[in-house]
This record gives sequence, structure tokens and C-alpha cells, in this order.
Amino acid sequence: MESEVSRVQLSHDPRSQHDDPLLDSLLSLCVLHQKPASRVMLTTGLPLPAQRLSPELLPRAAARAGLQGRLLQRKLEQIPSIAMPAMLLLKEGRSAVLLGWENDDTARLLLSESDGGEVHVSREALLSDYSGRVFFAQPQHKFDVNHGNLIPRAKSWFRDTLLRSKWLYIDAIAASLVINLIALAAPLFVMNVYDRVVPNQATSTLWVLAIGIAGAYIFDLILKGLRGLCLDLAGKKTDLIISATLFERIVGMSMKYRPARVGSFAQNIHEFQGLRDFLASLTLTSLIDLPFTILILIVIAIIGGHLVWIPIIAFPLALGIGYALQRPLMATMERTMALASERQSSLIETLAGLDAVKVNNAESERQYMWEQTLGTLSRLELRVKVLSSLAMNITLLIQQLAGVAMICVGVYLIIDGNLSMGGLVACYMLSGRALGPLGQLNGLLARYQQAKVTMVSTDHMMDLPQERNFEERPLSRKVLQGSVEFRGVDFTYPNQQNLALKNINLTIRPGEKVGIIGRS
Repeated sequence: MESEVSRVQLSHDPRSQHDDPLLDSLLSLCVLHQKPASRVMLTTGLPLPAQRLSPELLPRAAARAGLQGRLLQRKLEQIPSIAMPAMLLLKEGRSAVLLGWENDDTARLLLSESDGGEVHVSREALLSDYSGRVFFAQPQHKFDVNHGNLIPRAKSWFRDTLLRSKWLYIDAIAASLVINLIALAAPLFVMNVYDRVVPNQATSTLWVLAIGIAGAYIFDLILKGLRGLCLDLAGKKTDLIISATLFERIVGMSMKYRPARVGSFAQNIHEFQGLRDFLASLTLTSLIDLPFTILILIVIAIIGGHLVWIPIIAFPLALGIGYALQRPLMATMERTMALASERQSSLIETLAGLDAVKVNNAESERQYMWEQTLGTLSRLELRVKVLSSLAMNITLLIQQLAGVAMICVGVYLIIDGNLSMGGLVACYMLSGRALGPLGQLNGLLARYQQAKVTMVSTDHMMDLPQERNFEERPLSRKVLQGSVEFRGVDFTYPNQQNLALKNINLTIRPGEKVGIIGRS
């Protein structure tokens, strides 16, 4: 047996140049896990390079068969027996399913070239062809939907996509915490200079404080760069996943539910940019910094006492005004997006049917519709800009008045001996930091409203009925033979009332191809 095993070589099969070794091995893996599938089921709609399954696409293809898998870098001795069968990626693009090890240290394999035949290969021969990557896959657990509300029934494609980047967001939040702590350094530095350095002429203390805050600012610069990088990476990853999933749903939708107006549908896809803008690093940075306003207010209360009530009153006041303007802004943005879809639909339909427009002398009608749509859309866009600017200007006014009130009240506290000059300057700087997010808050609310409208249209596209439902387990047969017989069949095209076929009697025998072309 040993001599026979030692002669087994993982030679390259020329036919694998035209086949798909990874797909063959994945099909074998599905059968071993009692999840039979077909080639079409596993690959339809996937971005196949050169029409072949790539290693990076293995988890997505396996998920369609009900398998949850990961592609990892592992040595042969690091593959536990409990994780077998596992797919080994071999050199030259080949693959094999590792079933286990025999007592004589030989591997039991299903080679992609062997069409399901099991072979025994020595460890040395396998090591010489093993690329170092292995694909682990196990059946996904199916929860019982009748177990109450323990398992959410709603589709959470957006939340699940964000969770894939949760560690990047956690790192960004941790960096924001340190950044906001460093932001307290400047007011405290100024306070100590006014209250201690200047009265005592302690220049040595001045330089120690200056060097310390300079180092803090350098560290702050590094942290801001890392935070922006984390948010950009998370946003890019989320954008790629959602965009790929959205396009896959569109391509895979049932033709019965194909939109009648392609232009409006294309505009809805274009409006996905609103959701992408909301996930941008600048937006998320402002969102993350908002909770740290409480920390700044606590520091103001420690230094200035009752001065903290000024930003506490200003914050909800500005927030309430901004919120009051959101309702008309939301209604205007919904109408704007609807008209933008109508404009896009009119443009695409006119370009697609330009010959018909000219033949029917409909140029004037189309021009009138176009100008009317553009005029209304321009007025709505102007209204959106006016409302957004009004909210931002009111917020800026509240910030300025809060700063003036801070100085005026602080002067009385200094006269009463309850506050120092340095403390007043520090509180003024901290109040600007605390109220700073208000200037961005209304912009955040506007982007949130746009993202909210976009989420509705995107969610609708995600819910499009698909030609293939991968959650269902269709029967998989390699060979299907049989005739198809129609008796008294009527057929109507979607959204049509007239019958295209009426009372058809037809038999299609195995191997026949029948096309109905109409009357001769």
C-alpha cells in the first residue's frame, strides 16, 4: 500500500484549464454536507473573473448552498480533524477536498480533476502542491421562526453590513475619546498661564506647559489621521458590500417585477449616493463627537460653576429649532427625489425612443414636459437650500449669543471672586467646543433626511422578488428527461390585458426546442 501511495502524483490535468476546479470542489463539499447544489445556483450573478470561481468568491458561493465558510491561511498540520472536510487550494489554480488522514499519514482527497473519485496521497506529495490556503465550511444553523421575537424577522441588510466593520468603528470611537480629552488641554493651558504663570512670571513653567501641549497636539494630529482612516476604510467596505449586493439583487430580480420606467429606477440607484455621503468620514466624525459634549459641559461646571447653564440652555434651543425645520425639509426632499426620478425617466425614455418621438412629431411635447419638470425641480432644490441655510444661520446666531452671555456672566463671577480671569477664558473656549457640533448638527440632520429617503428606495430594491431564492432547497438532478405537455393554456404578458396565447395544446418531447413566432 505504501508503495502504491507514494506513486500517486497530483499531476496537472489539462482539462482543468477549461473547467472550474474551485467550483467542482465546492460542489463536492456541498454534497458531503448534505447540501446538494448546482453550478448555476452557486455562480449566477457572482462577479466571476474569466467565468471561473475565484478563491475570494468561495464564501459567497457557499452561502447560496446554506454553508458558512471562511478562507484562511493554514498549514496542513493546523487543520483540525473536526473541521474536515475542508477545501485545499492547490497550486496552478487547482483544488481538492481533504476528507481526513489515514493511519499511515496519507491524505484522503477528492481532487477537482477526479470527478468525485477518492484518492490517497502522501503528506509529502500534498505539501509540494499545497498553496497554504484552505476553505472551511459548515452548514448554517437554521433558526425556527416560530420561537417568538428572539430572532428578528425583518431584513437587516444595512445593520448587518455595518457590523462587518464594527472593530473599525470601535477603534474610531476610542480615538475620538482621546481626541476630545486632548481638546481640553488648550483651555486648561490658557487658564494656567493667566492664573499662575503671568502673576508669578514663571517662564520655566510656561515652557514646560508649552512643550506638553505641543506634544499633545502632535498626538492629536496622529489620532485624527488614524480615526479618519478607520472611518474611510469602514465606509469604503460598507459601500462596496451594499453596492455589490444591490446590483446583484437588481440583476437577479424576477422579470415579472421589472420596473416599467427604467429611468426612474436608474435614478433610485443614483440616489444611493445620499446614503454613501451619510457614511462619509466627516459625517461620522461629527456624529461620534456629539456624545463627548457632555464631558466638556462637566469640565465647564467644574471650572466656571453656573456658567455651564448657558451652553446647556443653548444646546436644546438650537436643536429644537433645527428639528422644527426638518419636517418641511423632509417633505421638500421627498418631492425633489420624486421629480428627479421623473426627470431621469423622461430623459432615458426620450433617448431610447427618439425615432418614435420624431416620427410622431412629439418634440414640442417632450420639450414642454422637460422644462416643466426642470422648473419645478429647481424651485424645490432652492427651497431645500434656503431651509438648510436658515437652520445653520440660526444655530450660528445662538452660538454667538451664548458666547456673549458667557463673557457677561463671567465678568460678574470674577467681580464676586468666584472665577478667575483664566477660568473665564477657559470656559469661553470650552463653550465654543461644546456648541461647535451644533453648527454641524443641522447639516447632519439634512443628510440624515436624505439618507432616510434613500434607505426607503434602497430597501425596496433589496426586497425585489428574485428568480432564484437561495433559502429554498430545490431538487438537484444532473440529468432530467421528460416531456412537457400543455393543455388549454392561456398566456398573457405582465401588465397586459390581451392574450398572447389562447387555448394552446402542445407537447414538447425530450431534446426538442420549440419557439412560438406567431401567425405565418
